Amino acid sequence: MMKPILFLYLFYKILGLLPFSIRLSPPRTDDSKKCSVSFLGLVYNWILILVTFTLSFPAVEAFYDIQFDYKTKTVMTIGMTRAISSTIVTLFIWLFVSLRQLKAVEITQRLLTIDKMLMTLKNVHYHESLDLRMIAIIWTNVFIWINVFWLDMTVFKSLFKSSFVIFILPNVIFNWFLIQYSLVLSSIETRFRGINRAITRLSKSHCCLIEDTRVFRDLMALHGLLYDVACAVTNFYAFPVLLIITVSCGAILTTSYYLIVPFLMHRAVSIFRTLDSIAYLAMEVFPIVILSTTVTRVSHEMKLTTVAVHKLLAESLSDKQLKSELKLFSLELLHRRLQFTCCGIFSLDCTLLHSIANMTGTYLVILIQFQGTERTSTDHVTSNNIILNTIFNETCASNQCGTT
Repeated sequence: MMKPILFLYLFYKILGLLPFSIRLSPPRTDDSKKCSVSFLGLVYNWILILVTFTLSFPAVEAFYDIQFDYKTKTVMTIGMTRAISSTIVTLFIWLFVSLRQLKAVEITQRLLTIDKMLMTLKNVHYHESLDLRMIAIIWTNVFIWINVFWLDMTVFKSLFKSSFVIFILPNVIFNWFLIQYSLVLSSIETRFRGINRAITRLSKSHCCLIEDTRVFRDLMALHGLLYDVACAVTNFYAFPVLLIITVSCGAILTTSYYLIVPFLMHRAVSIFRTLDSIAYLAMEVFPIVILSTTVTRVSHEMKLTTVAVHKLLAESLSDKQLKSELKLFSLELLHRRLQFTCCGIFSLDCTLLHSIANMTGTYLVILIQFQGTERTSTDHVTSNNIILNTIFNETCASNQCGTT
């Protein structure tokens, strides 16, 4: 499983989302130098920032001059705001991951330390690798992006180059950054599951051996370390994810608008343009769905630790000191209520999907109403101009006849 991990590592290095260095190798006695801050990664990210910043100005100007169907002042304002904000957030993410390399290295090193401890424990069946769910998520996302690229090139052709810098590139960074967060949380969930299953096995064996007692105490310590890592990961990703979700909500709204409006106005639209809108919508929604479901899974797995400890407490333990430690550990678990939020503003669990769906539906109705209002006012101005021109021509003709 080292090859998929290596491919994923190189892919994120190219995107500028993983600037620090990781030495991929089998577990050793000394893992202190597996992760380190990379000066080359910092330079590479700064180059990405400068190039994108330079190319964004002509790209925004080109987008402003583009003529497309259903172009109104409201939609144009939203599109320009989306283009500018997406570019700014993309530049910020590259700057953020560059300057927070040391924190990312610290979190990764702590995870490697936990892995090393887990592998030495009895009854803990844990493998440091990509599971089937992670692989399915990655390949599904790759499939969506392949469709986005070829449909965009088919539909927009010459406009593809103009939209790449301000739309496609930011979406690539946003999409894979959320997937990266989901993969990190999935690895934490796997470690929590290994600890929970080990505690369950101890309860089935009645935890009567001295060796089992020591294992359980090690598991309690590991659970605390893993909880601290989960808190650090949440704090690390909180603000960038807040910006990405905010911009993505606007992107989902505009994409839904261009997908629905042609059908509401009974206008002919090419099948490729419809498929392109569907592909864009899937690309924008998919990482948010994966992140929300992953957060829900991690929260659920953390709660299962309490269930496993209570099962062990229900057994007739001969070690009174261990029973006392179990009660204290159970009390600690009640206070370990990690909330996966974006800076405390909104939660990242599945309730986020419900909120985005409500927001999209509400503002989609408003946009469609603005579309009708602006079209009506435009038609009214056009008809008035035609009438005035007709009156002016008739007046000129009568004056000429009188003169003759």
